[in-house]
Amino acid sequence: MAKKSTVAAAGGVAAEIGKDGQVCSQLLQETQAQLFEIQQENLRAKRRLRQKNEIFNLLLERVNVVSFEYDVEADRLFYTRMQADKQIVESEIVEFGGYLADILYDDKGRRRVLKKFRDACQKPVTGQVEFCAKFLEEYCWYRSSYKSLVDSLGQVYAVIGYTVNIQEEVMDRDKLVESAQRDSLTKLYNREMTENLVNDRLVHLEPGEKGVLFLLDIDNFKKINDEFGHMAGDGFLRAITEAIRADFRGDDVLGRVGGDEFVIFLHGAMSIDAIEKRAQRIIDIFMRLPVEAAGGITCSMGIVATGKNSAVYAELLPKADEALYSAKNRGKNRYRMYGDDKY
Repeated sequence: MAKKSTVAAAGGVAAEIGKDGQVCSQLLQETQAQLFEIQQENLRAKRRLRQKNEIFNLLLERVNVVSFEYDVEADRLFYTRMQADKQIVESEIVEFGGYLADILYDDKGRRRVLKKFRDACQKPVTGQVEFCAKFLEEYCWYRSSYKSLVDSLGQVYAVIGYTVNIQEEVMDRDKLVESAQRDSLTKLYNREMTENLVNDRLVHLEPGEKGVLFLLDIDNFKKINDEFGHMAGDGFLRAITEAIRADFRGDDVLGRVGGDEFVIFLHGAMSIDAIEKRAQRIIDIFMRLPVEAAGGITCSMGIVATGKNSAVYAELLPKADEALYSAKNRGKNRYRMYGDDKY
């Protein structure tokens, strides 16, 4: 009997020890979980500190720019701007991916920027992108420089960088491109750009449309230079350019291809009668200009028409020149169509 009591007592002790062991094990697990969470929070804190340091360094390097930090998982952009008084202003944009798609100017720019954005979110990259977007009330050009931040496993958790307004830079760049395409005196397209644009219009002619090239030469232009000087001649060229430009559409091509030679290219569903009426209107523009040179100043013109995929500029120009030569031989101050039976 005493032996059974001893065994029972031992069993009770063992049970208590078992319970205590389970409690200890549970406490150990909870403690380990807490320690893990503390470690993770420390890692997150270090990560946030690293990001803040990166952004602050960017701000120190560049005033009047917007530095940003994009949280990939949360799809949230935090941006920071240093004002002129060195005060730092912070804000955020939620669901930034959708917001970015909405503010970009056009589909082509949207696809290009979003691709770079997604790449930076998926793999560690450093890059730069220019884009036109509407952040405030109007569209402007911006340049963003960015780099991905990765964790210890190599996974991208954030994209940081800075954005600067480059509207003036783009406008200056466009002016340089424009000046390389334009004649310095008349601001019409120069010879090379005229050829490029005419070829482009020819390629995009619709079925049933005509492309019409007018080659215009000022008659006796030498008289103005001889009688009144080259400055007066330049003034006349600018005046006739403005008068002709006012009579044409924005997508018509007007170019100066020689000292006193001009190309005008039209496209559309035009009859021969409509083409000839337009040619006469150009001649009448010259007749209306007040010019003191003896006999006034007139122009002669050669015209050639073509359909879609029928010719290129280099083939049309000699034909127009041949028609122009015929107009000159017939007394000037007139136009001739290439292939006209009246040649």
